[in-house]
Amino acid sequence: MELKQLPESIKIKVDELRGKVVKHVEFRRYFVTTKYPPCVHHILQLLSKAENPPHSARFLLATYMLSIGKSTDEICALFETAPDYNERVTRYQVEHLAGMKGSRTKYVCPSCEKVTSDNNCYRTEECDGIINPLQFGKEGLEMNEQSLNLVKRSFKEFYFKHTNYVETPNRIEEREFGYMQFNGGMIRHLSFKNNGELSAHFLKHIPSDVYYSCAYYINPTAPMQEKIFKGADLIFDIDIDELALICAKDHEMWICNHCKNVMGEKQECGKCNSMKVEKISLTCDNCIDAGKGELKKLIKFLQEDLGIQENEIKIYFSGNQGFHLHIYNTELESLDPHSRADIADYVMGNNILPDSFGVRKNSHLVKDVISKFPNIDDFGWRGRISRQLMKDDKAKPRTVQKILKAGYLRFKTELDDIAREIGAHIDPKVTMDIHRVFRMQGTLNSKSGLMKAPCNAIDTFDPLTNACVLTDEEVLVNVRYSPKFRLKERFFGPFNDQKEKLPTYAAVYLICKGLAEV
Repeated sequence: MELKQLPESIKIKVDELRGKVVKHVEFRRYFVTTKYPPCVHHILQLLSKAENPPHSARFLLATYMLSIGKSTDEICALFETAPDYNERVTRYQVEHLAGMKGSRTKYVCPSCEKVTSDNNCYRTEECDGIINPLQFGKEGLEMNEQSLNLVKRSFKEFYFKHTNYVETPNRIEEREFGYMQFNGGMIRHLSFKNNGELSAHFLKHIPSDVYYSCAYYINPTAPMQEKIFKGADLIFDIDIDELALICAKDHEMWICNHCKNVMGEKQECGKCNSMKVEKISLTCDNCIDAGKGELKKLIKFLQEDLGIQENEIKIYFSGNQGFHLHIYNTELESLDPHSRADIADYVMGNNILPDSFGVRKNSHLVKDVISKFPNIDDFGWRGRISRQLMKDDKAKPRTVQKILKAGYLRFKTELDDIAREIGAHIDPKVTMDIHRVFRMQGTLNSKSGLMKAPCNAIDTFDPLTNACVLTDEEVLVNVRYSPKFRLKERFFGPFNDQKEKLPTYAAVYLICKGLAEV
């Protein structure tokens, strides 16, 4: 891919980081099934018959197995029956995919669309609603008919009355659109000429979730291999659920997909012995504050280090447990996934080496290091790290002496700790994926009934109020269990197996979480 000229500040960082940074990219593993998806099962069948799967199938099998936690030894053993099996080559290739060799990039399992385009798809009805093989067997929390009707009616009323909330993406005719159906699968490869067409379509079909591509295509309705990529927005995702906050213990629980039993920890269901459980988490004010903190750190990196202008940044609450940051800059649209991954690694502070501070494994003398050690006002990570280590530049000799005394490895650990503290916690796979479909601004999130809402002023923005857009009309619901939570200016709960009259927005919130039903 030929890239356009990048802003110099970004080009410097991309060039500096390329080849140095280890990628940490993986799909979340699901604790739900021991049954393989049909595409993977077919490859295993070929190998059991001593047949050679094509290269794309081998890539799918290896990355799938890595993502569900299989060891490289276990994966290599799967290929032993292939007629062209070579133990040394196979091991190198698997370790390369695992991020242990070569570029140190950990490769991800391809999407269902990619699997289909590679002619490796053997779809069954059990695949309905998934967009990646890793989601196979994840049953989800289906609603009963009465609950489904309430949620659909509430969503329909919202879209009918508040079409003005839906924010049409720029260059709409070049985007791919898609939507999830209630208790159904995903419809993709749609295209609209304007907001009127889009609104009319979703009023007719009442989606549970609406998505559009971060990419621009010449043929957005065509299969992926025929769309013809033109560019893509640069997007960052902050997932509050991944911040490991102390408050999680107060509002995190696990629910059995089979009998809907709610448990305090991830384990086999005590009622039906099912292993198919799903994590449910409500959002509290502490969660929101933590997410805002990560947003501020990210914005600081983007503006101060990478030269992104304030008017090029748009921030949104995801509608559930996170924030999305979109950058609209034509010079960045042509960045390839590798360059985007470099930017993600930079803002996260991945793999900062002591060598960048003049400290090498064989460094012993302060005079050999001090001239290369950064000042507190130096640009980028060097200055940030320096400010964490010392109050002013006068303390540099003492700081370097302390570092050398502790040793190279101890300093590397200290750098990692500082990076985790002051780096931005984002989901790197979102930033590097140029073909991702992303939740549309101003639409409802079926995991909560809340809206993906614009965040124009971080400090005063309250997503539990601003994104809570369904009606106050009271409905009677049976709440299985719920800790205390807030929506708008009201607190609800705690509840435990009881019937409650709740405003629609609160009732839908608990129903979408799987904690209540009509």
